[in-house]
Amino acid sequence: MENNFRSTGLLVLLWKWRVHLLVILFLSGTGAFIFSGPQFIKPMYSSEAILYPSNLIPYSTESPTEQMLQLLQSSEIRDSIIAQFDLMKHYEIDPAKTRFPRTELYDSYRSNIKFSQTEYESVRIEARDVDAQLAAKMVGSIIRLLNMKARGLQREKSMEIVVIEQNQLDSKRKEIDSLSATLKTITDHYNIIDYRSQVSAITRNYYRALAERKSGSGLEEMRQMMTNLREQGEKYNELKGMIDRANINYNEIKISLEVARKDVGKELSYSNTVAYPMPEERKSYPSRLLIVIMTMASTFVLTLVIIALSENLRNINFSNTPAQKNG
Repeated sequence: MENNFRSTGLLVLLWKWRVHLLVILFLSGTGAFIFSGPQFIKPMYSSEAILYPSNLIPYSTESPTEQMLQLLQSSEIRDSIIAQFDLMKHYEIDPAKTRFPRTELYDSYRSNIKFSQTEYESVRIEARDVDAQLAAKMVGSIIRLLNMKARGLQREKSMEIVVIEQNQLDSKRKEIDSLSATLKTITDHYNIIDYRSQVSAITRNYYRALAERKSGSGLEEMRQMMTNLREQGEKYNELKGMIDRANINYNEIKISLEVARKDVGKELSYSNTVAYPMPEERKSYPSRLLIVIMTMASTFVLTLVIIALSENLRNINFSNTPAQKNG
């Protein structure tokens, strides 16, 4: 019953002030329509592109889409767009008359150029400007700068790998040379060339000479050779194995180095464009109909509140008059 009473009171109030409300709504709607026109608010045109990331090198746990968004929000791309299209002048920012011109410029850039992630893990680039052609050109330039930025990071990382691999290759080459020099010393001093075949041959010839009861310098040479093989053979085999393993590692590093050098020279694209930027034929901002509706709605609510307050004050004053008290 109380709700019905309030609804009835509201309807009575609306009917009582209907003329005033209609006049106010008409004036507010007309004013909103006029002041939202191109004479007061410059029409803005939007252009957008939809991209999927590709060939991006992972730097952390972020997804390729998140990584692309980080690249798009880099100061390098922002400053390149500002310089390319002279946005300080285009946005009519006068450094001589503005206290913080660069801050205002960056704020205008962020409000007119936006990057967002779609529900399908792609990235939307949207630019808004009073010039439809310029908006489309800015989106196209952002895509080009994105690829350049990603390519620069990829080359920088590949160059780091090249330096590391080259240092490892040089170090491994020095190790092989050092081991080879030590092995050559053993070969030259002890005449050990092929340990396994020499051991087999010397042992066979030595025991054959003993069986045949031979003597002389030849037998002494074989004894000396067997002594050399016994004393230096283990070291020779160890050095030979170390050199073989070092050569294998050297070849692996060399292959890795060649791959890294190829990566430095790669000309890859780091985005797949599925929707290309096009100049918009119809303005996207402002929406005059939306402005008129919002203005009329807010004016109606505000006016209704003022009327309700004035009616309550009038009833309170009327109930407090001397005639009402004497009655």
